Amino acid sequence: MPRPIPLLIAAIVALTSPIFARGEHRVEQLTHGPRHHFFGYDGHQRTIPWSGDGRRILALETTFQDRMPRGYQDAAAIVLIDPETKEVTPVAETRAWNFQQGTMLYWNPDNPAEEFFFNDRRADNKVFAVLFNVRTGVRREYTFPDMSIGNGNVAPGGGKFAAFNYGRVHRKVVSYPGSYNFTAGQGHPENDGLFVVDVTSGKARLIASYRQIYEQLKDQFPELSRPPVGIYNQLFINHTYWTREGDRLWFVARWFREDSDTVFYTEGFTVRADGTQLRHSPVKLSHPDWEVPPRMLAGGNEVPGTPPGPDGKPRRYHVIYDTDAHEYRELVDPDFFIDPGEPAFSPDMHWLASTENGNDERGRVRRLVVYNRQTRTGFKLPYFPIELPNAPKVDNPLRIDMPPRWNRDGTKLLFEALAEDGTRQLFVAHLDISPTRGSTAR
Repeated sequence: MPRPIPLLIAAIVALTSPIFARGEHRVEQLTHGPRHHFFGYDGHQRTIPWSGDGRRILALETTFQDRMPRGYQDAAAIVLIDPETKEVTPVAETRAWNFQQGTMLYWNPDNPAEEFFFNDRRADNKVFAVLFNVRTGVRREYTFPDMSIGNGNVAPGGGKFAAFNYGRVHRKVVSYPGSYNFTAGQGHPENDGLFVVDVTSGKARLIASYRQIYEQLKDQFPELSRPPVGIYNQLFINHTYWTREGDRLWFVARWFREDSDTVFYTEGFTVRADGTQLRHSPVKLSHPDWEVPPRMLAGGNEVPGTPPGPDGKPRRYHVIYDTDAHEYRELVDPDFFIDPGEPAFSPDMHWLASTENGNDERGRVRRLVVYNRQTRTGFKLPYFPIELPNAPKVDNPLRIDMPPRWNRDGTKLLFEALAEDGTRQLFVAHLDISPTRGSTAR
């Protein structure tokens, strides 16, 4: 079990927090209806929406937002947006997408001004990754005769991406409905799990099989040894996170309880890029982002030994956690980060942005909060509405999480929210902060 942060340290952190700075910022609406526009997924996967030259922003465009895509028949347009003129130009389409993760859009680190990755599928519902060149229109597909796997996370330094079988992802909010599952009905197969695909050769290597994951979980969770029925007791992988160096990954393994279609278990793992040192983490990190390995930032963790919140319930903190020692190293300014959030370091790691919840006459609202770790000051942007009318209340697959996504020099953030006309649109926060101010926290 992870060691708690002593109460004394928590108290010191709170007492030394300064008055929050009033940061200068300007928020503009980037896209407009009647069509919906969104990016998908969190910024902490290094999913920078801006092209390498900063002249274009990647996004998705759809004609609906009140239901999940039905499968192959519902395509979303992949568009490029000029951040100056706000012109929206369709360049491709995808049939493998959802509202939370989009289609895993990534500019190719080896050619970020012209090429990007996304996921797609064929009429037989087999999912695959695509590398698309905007200038030439050339489309390279990463397909395999005996597997159906899509991109889960492109390594920040380029050259490879993590991949997994989206057909096994039974949680609706992050699924591609109707995707082909080449290991259907198997609880923990040996030929499926977490893959790494070489971008140049197109070869895929299985670095962590479901069987290996099961072996590390079976004693703690004996139900995994029972025969799988329907979606129950079938392991699946989601949320893969490369370190900036591309030498290891953090990911979650999940499975649904036998008595619920909405309640599932989540267990974290780390593994080296070559498949060695697969390790189960005893702590479930909420929306993490790698700092300097083995340290990770997480946005909503209950920490043993810390005081409860004002309501008497356990409080969830922004924390720095050591994934090797399995110890909490830091509570990140609990006076400023008062809510569980979805944090993301700026590219230079001098700043971090996260989210904060609220309620007003518009219903559920959310805002971005921006923080400098060296000066221990931050500022908070205005609230935006995120609640769709009549949306499901449990694990809502249509929800808007509004995670922050940095641009390449750390001066802007892209997020999505509901516009005044009720459509889902993209907004840009222009921040009056210096990308070189401060020093990398370690």
